[in-house]
Amino acid sequence: MSPDVQRYFSILDANKDGHVTLDEMRSVLKARGIAIDPSVLDSSFKDLDRDQDAKLTLAEFSGIEVEPHKTQLLPVMSKLVG
Repeated sequence: MSPDVQRYFSILDANKDGHVTLDEMRSVLKARGIAIDPSVLDSSFKDLDRDQDAKLTLAEFSGIEVEPHKTQLLPVMSKLVG
């Protein structure tokens, strides 16, 4: 897993509980003025959430480095630090 992915996760984990929820992702992206198609965000989140508990662990989130998230979600996440 790349250091960038760990950094994105840390930024998105707004309450620092070790998990990222869809609401956290939406809130952080909105607060930073980063636009993403809501359907892409929703479907990507559901795909990454392997255990379907409505929150992403760092291990699950690291899936953004794999297609199709690499082309759909990773470019959006890179804007968190850019």
